[in-house]
Amino acid sequence: MNTISSPRHSLGTSIALHLLPGIAIVVSFVLITPVVHKAGWPSLTGMWLSALLVLVPLELGMLYWAGKKRNGTCSLDGIVLNRERTPTGQFILLAIVAILAAALCFQLLAPLDTALQRRFSWLPGWFFIVEDMTLYSRPIQLINWLGAFVVTSILAPYVEELYFRGFLLPRICW
Repeated sequence: MNTISSPRHSLGTSIALHLLPGIAIVVSFVLITPVVHKAGWPSLTGMWLSALLVLVPLELGMLYWAGKKRNGTCSLDGIVLNRERTPTGQFILLAIVAILAAALCFQLLAPLDTALQRRFSWLPGWFFIVEDMTLYSRPIQLINWLGAFVVTSILAPYVEELYFRGFLLPRICW
């Protein structure tokens, strides 16, 4: 358990800090993706670029700003809590369960994608990110799969965990 006590956020602050990253990522996706798509790149590029250029700096910036405010220096001491290590076996089990659950959800919700596209047909096609990647050159495919993997599977989740589990969760006003 944490030995550092953290001041609780008010309900309004907590809601705002939880919603801000989501709003920022949607706005940046809507601004970046048409440009990327017009340049001949898939919508997937806009998604991972939005996470890399907006979400990660925003969340890290907020953490370091809070650290500067609390510690007088850009430090995460006392800012990012819940740092207990998960035992390796438990971590592996949780990772496997999470991957299987995500695959199941993806399969179960896939039919919903078509229904949503019909319901929101006024949105441009690039908004749904579902594209045939074989239509793009091999270098574009490689850059996209590498970028998407590194940003959306490693970097963004790591920063999200720091922000949500380490910063916001211990400060939720219960």
